[in-house]
Amino acid sequence: MFSSAYDATIRRTNFETANSEEILDADLFGDENLVHSFDFTPDGHNIYAVDNGGGLIHRDLRAPMHTAKRWHLDKHKVGSICLNPANPQFAITAHLKRYIRLWDLNKMAHVPVGSLETETMAKAMVLQYEHQKACSSAVSTARLSRPCTSPTREADARWSSCAVL
Repeated sequence: MFSSAYDATIRRTNFETANSEEILDADLFGDENLVHSFDFTPDGHNIYAVDNGGGLIHRDLRAPMHTAKRWHLDKHKVGSICLNPANPQFAITAHLKRYIRLWDLNKMAHVPVGSLETETMAKAMVLQYEHQKACSSAVSTARLSRPCTSPTREADARWSSCAVL
């Protein structure tokens, strides 16, 4: 079982042995990087997480924790990330400032860490959709041709898709 907590970490916990292991510490990239969402590549070797500072963190779990990288995707909170299980080079993110964005993670790997969000967007963003309200989550499944999102207000629940993958 994996969980994120208010200490800016992601942990792997084994209920049978009651052992808990820290696998990601967002504070390595500065204070106040609370993790809001994370997802894994289908092989389980890589984790991607987004934080309230607008960052995307990647760690190869076979490598030491200090090798993790963080890119700036936004000036504001990124609420969720979901990798496309059929094509995990693509991830969709939901943003506090009304956007959902589709990213090419292969291209992201070539964006210098520490780049401004405008450079990250120019080099790795595939497309974006601006909604009328803040977007709190986005999901992509192998069965869907389009990612579905969860807007923050119940009145907007009719709105459910945004971009073709």
